[in-house]
Amino acid sequence: MTMLRLFGIRTAGPRNTWSLKRAVPFIVVNVSPLLLAAIGQILDPAQASRMIPYFGWLAYYCAVNFLVVLCQWSGCRLFNAITQSIDEMLTIRGRIELHAWLDRGNPQRRQVRYMLLGSVIAVITLFGLSTIQRLTDHLYIGPASYIAVALTGAAGANCLYWILRAARLSRLITRRGHIRLWWMSPANTPGIECLSRWYRIVTAWAALGGTIAFAPAVYISRYVPGERVFAVIKWGLAITLMVSVALFGLYSHWRLSATVTEKRIASLRRLKRALPQQPPSASGQVDDESMRLFELFSRVSGSPTGVINNQTIATMTLTLFTGAIPVIITLLIR
Repeated sequence: MTMLRLFGIRTAGPRNTWSLKRAVPFIVVNVSPLLLAAIGQILDPAQASRMIPYFGWLAYYCAVNFLVVLCQWSGCRLFNAITQSIDEMLTIRGRIELHAWLDRGNPQRRQVRYMLLGSVIAVITLFGLSTIQRLTDHLYIGPASYIAVALTGAAGANCLYWILRAARLSRLITRRGHIRLWWMSPANTPGIECLSRWYRIVTAWAALGGTIAFAPAVYISRYVPGERVFAVIKWGLAITLMVSVALFGLYSHWRLSATVTEKRIASLRRLKRALPQQPPSASGQVDDESMRLFELFSRVSGSPTGVINNQTIATMTLTLFTGAIPVIITLLIR
């Protein structure tokens, strides 16, 4: 991941390594808006009345960029920890496809293109907000603001890039011929349990990030009621965040659950064909082989029908609720 590399973190193996020397350029660039704003305040003290929120938002974006690094490091470390379990449940073709997927997504040049696009969109968005007089009367927008949102836009685009790719990962893994699940209890296959847990954790991170990303819209809402420019920006951001989280969390779990259900049904059908066609009579004796088949059928039929368990439902509910809070607040303010 490019953000991790910029911060000096290397994730090539199961253990992540961090170099402070490599992280210094990122740290300097990330805090540069605060330094530039301080210089601007010295040169133009007339803007002192609006400097407190100005410095507050610059510090906010600086903190968001560090939080992005923390979230990516956590998600990447968790994925490295479960890679072996995933490999064990995949066929040879599935493992080849998985590692090819990783190799296609890791090149820095490809990620940088998306990050530059995110920076451009963030800068254009801020420029659009700067044309609203009622907003600029309360919130100072200077050169440091553009640098801050450009960096955060790049960080957000890098996160969005991997969220969408990870949603596609569930489709790749669950293709026919790529996965081998336990026939007695497919949902309890270690690899699929680990992958489902990873999706739950990262979905929670994504929801938190989405809520933080929408915080500026909540703050601005009270100053620009009814502004069309802000409405377009607000709803564009809200839809992007909600669709991304839904694709990553809901779609991925649906794919995993559909595969578990398919394997479970296949096992039940095979056992059903081996079972006696008629139930034993009241006084009839059941041979050992039939009894063993009855027990196996009962065990498979009682296994989970998918990976969407109570933890998944709780996580998704909390995620959707968390993501909806800033949108609801914005509507109430309006």
